[in-house]
Amino acid sequence: MDTRQVAKDVRLAHWAELLRERRDSGLSVRCYCEEQGINEKTYYYWQHRLRETACERLTSHEQSIPESPHNEMATFAALPVSSCKNSGNIVIHLNGTEVEIHSGADPAAIDAVLRVLRGC
Repeated sequence: MDTRQVAKDVRLAHWAELLRERRDSGLSVRCYCEEQGINEKTYYYWQHRLRETACERLTSHEQSIPESPHNEMATFAALPVSSCKNSGNIVIHLNGTEVEIHSGADPAAIDAVLRVLRGC
């Protein structure tokens, strides 16, 4: 891995942490950015970059997973639903990676994420 890629990964990790902190704080993006002295446009730029990078990695990883010779069905587990009205999201922590699945997510996207996680 070259130094440019390492620097890019460090910046992405830094911004991923900031976005996580903002989400966990419960503050709006505007309030969080004001408190942290971050330009709101910069925040949204890095949010976009992180999403693009996640999609690229997901796509490249999916392409490297060989298709099963037999017809494989996705297996889903029943999860208890929280009584919290703001709930509906599922957060999966695996090997330092966090995946958040929002209620109403596309089943095909969930299936793709689960296929990638099986390969981890």
